[in-house]
Amino acid sequence: MPVYTVYHRSLIQGKHRTNLAVNLTNLHCEVTGTPRDEVKVIFIPLDSQTFFWGGEPREGYVRIRAEIRVGRTEEQKGELLKGMTLIGNAAHWSPALQQIQTQIVEIDDRETVMTNGVMNV
Repeated sequence: MPVYTVYHRSLIQGKHRTNLAVNLTNLHCEVTGTPRDEVKVIFIPLDSQTFFWGGEPREGYVRIRAEIRVGRTEEQKGELLKGMTLIGNAAHWSPALQQIQTQIVEIDDRETVMTNGVMNV
């Protein structure tokens, strides 16, 4: 079950969040063939005292992190990273945006995830 987490400083609101979630979902489904209802997108707003870079508060920073299952090819991971970056750059962020960073983390969900009390295997 892929999970995309968008960490931001309230730089995207309302329908733009929905559009970003739809675009990330579409990307994942097109690249991997995963059913749409398995793709999750979470937005986590950060306040000015939550994110620091080099010991200093960081303004205008967005991080899009994808947790995907182990076993995707290098080509698929490359397509996802490229797509995440393009989608992130095209989103309607506030003018305060300075940097978008994308990341993929592979998770073996058979060992770590339960859904409604049922182990995902």
